[in-house]
Amino acid sequence: MPFDLGTPIFEVALGLAFMFFLFSLIISSATEGIAAIFQVREKKLEKGVERMLGEAGLARNVLDHPLVRADVTNTKKRKPAYVSSRNFALALIQILRREGRGGEEGIGKKASGNRRAMKELRNGIATHFADKAVTEQLGGLLEDSNGDMAGFRTAVEHWFDDSMDRVSGWYRSWSQILTCILAAIVAVGLNVDTIRIAERLGDNTALKATVVKQAEATTAEPGEHRAGSKAEERSLLKAGTSAEEALGKVKELNLPILWGEHNDNITLNTAAGWLITFLALSLGAPFWFDALGKISHLKTTGKKPEPAK
Repeated sequence: MPFDLGTPIFEVALGLAFMFFLFSLIISSATEGIAAIFQVREKKLEKGVERMLGEAGLARNVLDHPLVRADVTNTKKRKPAYVSSRNFALALIQILRREGRGGEEGIGKKASGNRRAMKELRNGIATHFADKAVTEQLGGLLEDSNGDMAGFRTAVEHWFDDSMDRVSGWYRSWSQILTCILAAIVAVGLNVDTIRIAERLGDNTALKATVVKQAEATTAEPGEHRAGSKAEERSLLKAGTSAEEALGKVKELNLPILWGEHNDNITLNTAAGWLITFLALSLGAPFWFDALGKISHLKTTGKKPEPAK
């Protein structure tokens, strides 16, 4: 039996998706704020570079290099949270060449620029690295470059990109764990019972209309809100403007949340509602913005008219 996409059930689903999006946006903003306060991105980047190079001292020298520090947009003395692969490769090569100049064996004064640079690199790698695995890896990159400095730099850039993929995975895991913790705090601490809210939306036509109107207005805002896009954080903040405004929108909805005289009874349904809220919020704001747009599109599409006889 076909569903009528204009029925109240889809409006309730749209209202719930909008509520999940707003709370997820608040959690996303809180996660980014905590990461910035404790410099989580910076610490994980430093840890990744240390594992990559096998030496904490060399990693610190590379991250303190002016080429790498150029990627730090904050004027305060902060560690870099992002490093371009090109600047990393140039900084590492310059440091290794400087180390390699201490061993002039086999480097003639009349040697060509490229040949001399490669000799300095080999000396720097041979004398500087204590980690045999890293030495062998850099030696392999040197062989693949066929004695060409530009080829070696490109190989180092690819090596760095592969290493940063693992660092990004570490940050995503940390972010997901924190998101789940905050989702549990929101669900129970703010008494966000999905079942009770769905029942209220189904019974209160005026409340449902208000929520649906705001949800449709949010999906109409331009900009990219897809998970994984480079501007994901900026687009999410543009959709909800900020965590403060998202909180304002939640208050304007007048949903049956928070603890009070009418919401202080804890039953099995309440626990089930909290669980649904927790699972929903753990999916993140990008997921719920996409879901919000799809449900809104289905609703506005409506039921197809019967073919004319």
